[in-house]
Amino acid sequence: MSRIVFAAYGVTGELAVEDPALADRARGVLPPGWTQGDDADVRARFVLTADGTVTADGEPVGEADRPDQALGTLDAAIRSRVSALSPDFVFVHAGVVAVGERALVIPGRTHTGKTTLVAALLEAGARYCSDEYAVVDADGLVHPYPRPLSLRRGPGGTQEEVPVEQLGAVAQASALPIAVIAVTRFLPGTRWAPVEEAPAQGAMALLKNTIPARERPREVLATLRRAVAGARVLSGVRGEAAPTAQMLLDALRA
Repeated sequence: MSRIVFAAYGVTGELAVEDPALADRARGVLPPGWTQGDDADVRARFVLTADGTVTADGEPVGEADRPDQALGTLDAAIRSRVSALSPDFVFVHAGVVAVGERALVIPGRTHTGKTTLVAALLEAGARYCSDEYAVVDADGLVHPYPRPLSLRRGPGGTQEEVPVEQLGAVAQASALPIAVIAVTRFLPGTRWAPVEEAPAQGAMALLKNTIPARERPREVLATLRRAVAGARVLSGVRGEAAPTAQMLLDALRA
């Protein structure tokens, strides 16, 4: 059995993989920027068994017939636990890109079109922070979470993990203030004509997509209020990603 103790975003976890052939691939689903952790600090334990079962803290969270499915389940389990347990950061489901020293945040969960929009923003010249989380610290700065983008490609729209380099883009390395929050979802046949909202509306949009909101409501809300202070909040449905991306970059550079 392969075992590793990792530390990421203030959380230390243990990962055990029964099949040695999957050990390297399993390391690939650990959080971006992880470092070696200390056994004494472990707060979450994950096991990938030889038959494809994934457990988190002793509880089964899924099983799979193929290694790629098992690794996907493991990836989701680790992300879920790290984002919920992090003592130093608030994790918001969002796409995030950067231009200059300013960040654009697109809150939203799966199937809202945020990853497609993030990809269009990268192709238009933005730097990549995440298509999964806006990781916000106590000062309201957003930190990168640069995992590969989950894009639908090929016949049938098969989900594929695409490294940002394949899109000709680069990843952001440091934390940045949020300059624009785009509250949007894809609606075919429309054109993005956003309404500018108050910062409080931006905080609420982030809160709706925040993972530890129920467990740490006061801390989370205080952090998000600092994050949106001074940010523009643009709200409205959007059409195709490319023209929307250009409009968003114009707003970010304004």
